[in-house]
Amino acid sequence: MVKEYKCSELAELVNGKASSNNIVIDNISSLESANDSSISFLSDASYIPKLSVTKSKVILIKQDDLNIKLGINILLTAIVSKIL
Repeated sequence: MVKEYKCSELAELVNGKASSNNIVIDNISSLESANDSSISFLSDASYIPKLSVTKSKVILIKQDDLNIKLGINILLTAIVSKIL
């Protein structure tokens, strides 16, 4: 059985803030292999072009990278490694 998490629950785990609290995800994937129930992470600015084609429902991003206009559901955190 796969455990599902609401975005709000994950935000609490990483001491972050979710842009949408009711989104449910059930897996962690790379931007390339994500599906519509995935959470992925943006670890480097070189991956920004992949954001326009990823199927990931939620992207984990550091607060320092917020100057990037993403237009996607995000989970903000300064401590990415806590969830991964």
